[in-house]
This record gives sequence, C-alpha cells and structure tokens, in this order.
Amino acid sequence: MNIVQHFYEAAEKHPESIALIEKGKTLRYKDFLSSVLAIRRGLEKQGVKPGDNIMVLIGLSGSLYAHILAVFSLGAAVVLVDSLKPKERVSYGFKKARCRFLLTT
Repeated sequence: MNIVQHFYEAAEKHPESIALIEKGKTLRYKDFLSSVLAIRRGLEKQGVKPGDNIMVLIGLSGSLYAHILAVFSLGAAVVLVDSLKPKERVSYGFKKARCRFLLTT
C-alpha cells in the first residue's frame, strides 16, 4: 500500500476528521480529498501520465501536499525544488530531471 492509498482510505473512513492544520485553520479529510481530486483532474486534462516527472515549486503548505498526492495518484514522480532558488537553477533542475510539467501557485 502506498501513501495515496493510505490517504484515500483515511479520507473514506474519517471524512470529518482533521487532515491538516495550517495557520490555525483546520482542513477535514473530505475537503482535502476534494482538493486532491480537483488537482488530479486538472493534471489529467493536461496529459500527465504514469512515469512523468513533474516539478513542484510550491512552498511548504497544504497546497504542496495536495499537489504531491495528486501527482502520485497518477503514477507520476514528483521533483521538489526549493522555491527560493534562482530561476536559472530551477530551469536547470527541470531539464536535468527531464520534467514534463512545472506546478506552481
């Protein structure tokens, strides 16, 4: 069982339980699941496929976790990059990792 399966199972069994606390606000599993599925649908529409490398350039947040789960749920790999890196380094990493997409907010 992988992390996505664990998340889906937790969301199904405990939809009203708190999944995340961010800046004093809580997010229930059912709402977090809705976010993950919406991101997943958008990625599918853009053509993300299993095995793709997807660079994620999002600061540490609930949004970062939702994007990671959505990418993993499609069988793609996440390439994380420090959002404070100069854009030349981000571009280098994108090419070096042979990423197909860059996700940012």
